[in-house]
Amino acid sequence: MAGIALSGLASGVDTSTIVSQLMQLERQGTTRTQYRQANINQQATDLKAVKTKLEALKSAATALRDAATWKEGQTTSSSDSNAVGVTRTGGAPIGGYTVKVTQLASSAQKGYTWTESTSATTLTLDDTDATTDPVQVSIAANAKIADVASAINAKSGSPVFAAVVGDKLVLSTRATGVAADFSASGTGLSAPDPASTKAGKDAKYLLDGDTTERTSTSNVVADAVPGLTLSLKAVTPTPASVTVAAPALDTDAVKTKVKAFVDAYNAVVTLARADLAEKKVTGPTSTFEAQQGALYGDTGLMSAVSKLRLAASKHYTGLGNPTTLDGLNGIGISSGKVGSSSAQAKSGTLELDETKLADTLTNDPQSVRRLFGGAGTSAFAQDIEKLTGDLGDVIDARVATIGKQSRRITDDLARTETRLADREKRLKAQFAAMETALGNAQSTQSQLTSQLASLS
Repeated sequence: MAGIALSGLASGVDTSTIVSQLMQLERQGTTRTQYRQANINQQATDLKAVKTKLEALKSAATALRDAATWKEGQTTSSSDSNAVGVTRTGGAPIGGYTVKVTQLASSAQKGYTWTESTSATTLTLDDTDATTDPVQVSIAANAKIADVASAINAKSGSPVFAAVVGDKLVLSTRATGVAADFSASGTGLSAPDPASTKAGKDAKYLLDGDTTERTSTSNVVADAVPGLTLSLKAVTPTPASVTVAAPALDTDAVKTKVKAFVDAYNAVVTLARADLAEKKVTGPTSTFEAQQGALYGDTGLMSAVSKLRLAASKHYTGLGNPTTLDGLNGIGISSGKVGSSSAQAKSGTLELDETKLADTLTNDPQSVRRLFGGAGTSAFAQDIEKLTGDLGDVIDARVATIGKQSRRITDDLARTETRLADREKRLKAQFAAMETALGNAQSTQSQLTSQLASLS
């Protein structure tokens, strides 16, 4: 009986409103179920966020024991880095070197006059190297000198750079050194202007007081000192000193990774504490309210925080470390140093004493490495990796269970909605039938009344 209109004309009762109110009462249970589904879905979302933090913590723990973290390296320095830069490319001899730059390498340069042509043309650029082919550059008709420069610079494999200087097209070799040279020809291009022509130059320098200058076709010199690359940037009136230190642990890099671990640990604990503390809303009236406190007092999450805290306070007595360095507190990582607030200690977060860590890394770096499990024997880092992995697996299982629950609720809601739609349809039909019957009765009464009136 689709399309029935409940007017209430016969009964004088607003049957449409009555049906609507009855259905609202029927749907109260559906709304509560939808809010329950919103809450458990939020549980899954919050748990996934915790797992993401756990994965970051696991990566930070792995970095603590990574061989690269504890690899010794050499540092280099230059007394005048604006004139002589230095980069270590391998194991370099320990000590100091003096470098005096007397000339920088430069490219060959030639200037040309350009005459516009109404026809397209082609320029030929040749670096005079017999092993490479000349490069052809297409020039459009009516090209201006700036257009020619742009075409040359855009050409892949071009042996030169182009620039417009005044009314000249100046071409410079991409390579430096006395051997650098090129030729350029084509319609519209003049012969080279001798006044704008410069030969390429080699870099010249003295190493450790050489009496004879050394040369390099480039300002980047890789063969002066084994394991070092020198970048010559300016002529030096006096020699610059280049120093290569003995191989040593990069303690700053270790401290950075320790700080990253502490931050990652605290991120997990802070998020978990916030989830545990957020209270549920009694009698929620919106989806937002229903989602609040999804993990309030969650025993699984409390257990995870407790396990992390126990792991951070564990002592490792079989590593060969002094008893003062068999736990995190010995290297400056604790739940609060003397004077810390009780709130900070209760929060379960870690605090890093950078001064204490720096002193320990200076005085006994290998004990720190052993504590973190970076010396061949599993210790703190491996325990954290396993714990975070296990906790992540538990979260995955919980999220999967929640997903099944949510899908069952979705199915239940669909069935309930079908039942309610049928219920509403029946109510409308019943009230419509009542209106029809009442209307017929009223019509019959009216007819009888009229007939009786005609008899009198």
